[in-house]
Amino acid sequence: MSSLLFHQVPAGQKKVLIEEIWNLLEPGGMVLIADYMKQENPLMRALFRATVQRLDGFADTQPNADGVMEKHISARFIDSMRLARFNTPTGAISLWRGYKARTSN
Repeated sequence: MSSLLFHQVPAGQKKVLIEEIWNLLEPGGMVLIADYMKQENPLMRALFRATVQRLDGFADTQPNADGVMEKHISARFIDSMRLARFNTPTGAISLWRGYKARTSN
């Protein structure tokens, strides 16, 4: 499980960290990631820019706002899906789930 970590991870390391999580999971294991991911509507994007991005910087947080994390999760884990989305005063936080295949490659 990861909570509010990936938006602070350097852009080039997000996929590397997803791979490390995959490597650590047993076949059939589940990952849950809650973080600022794609900011789908103008209000959430504006709140995210005005708060999180101003505090944490744009270089590492912009890929999340653009939907990169969803792509990394979906590319590596099976049955990946967003379970929930929470609109907050600092932007939308998404909860994603994915599984490592029982027969891993």
